[in-house]
Amino acid sequence: MKTLPGRISREILKNRGHPMHPVLFQFGGFSVHTYGFFIALGVLSGLFLARHEARRMDLDPDKVVDACFYIV
Repeated sequence: MKTLPGRISREILKNRGHPMHPVLFQFGGFSVHTYGFFIALGVLSGLFLARHEARRMDLDPDKVVDACFYIV
């Protein structure tokens, strides 16, 4: 299989027509969108890492969490 510049294979380019799944799951009338889920996952992961680094650097983790909420 030949590859294009940037190592993108022709097979990947052929399969670009597949639809995305904008709704990850639904509970009755409440739907969770994929992009919203991953944004929330990223924010929570960053918050977890910020608390961990704050403890490691002898900072107050609660102040770091407060700052994260103001930043977001």
